[in-house]
Amino acid sequence: MHRIAQMQLDRPRTPNNNWQAKRMKIVGIVGCITQNQPMKDFALSGLKEHINTAYYADSTCRDLVQRDALHYHISGLKPLLSIFINLSKFDSDFDLFDYIAPQGASVEKSVAYVLPFATGKKVRKEWTNSQVALDHQRAASSLEEY
Repeated sequence: MHRIAQMQLDRPRTPNNNWQAKRMKIVGIVGCITQNQPMKDFALSGLKEHINTAYYADSTCRDLVQRDALHYHISGLKPLLSIFINLSKFDSDFDLFDYIAPQGASVEKSVAYVLPFATGKKVRKEWTNSQVALDHQRAASSLEEY
């Protein structure tokens, strides 16, 4: 377990999207379970930096803007919510649900963004304005969801 977390710590680069949230989850879980303070500190610092730079004051996030898919927005929120719920039992500093970044972003706002779509009050067409070539290739191959 420690080796897996250490591999995440040693990664030279992780995209600042849902993968970064998943990385912080791994390091945070191992840090809390093993009571490894440097890992906990790394995860806490990384979580705040991730919220500060990958989430926006308008409730969207980098994943949503880049991929234009609610699926990716939620994919980044799920590990964060898991961290806030589970790791705050080990250390209350991990309860960052209502943490507000200097530019006004928060996970709480980003969860609120999802609610009208989750309840069916709003519908959105996914991947319409994706900036990622793979999404355009999928659309060109006539995959219906793209």
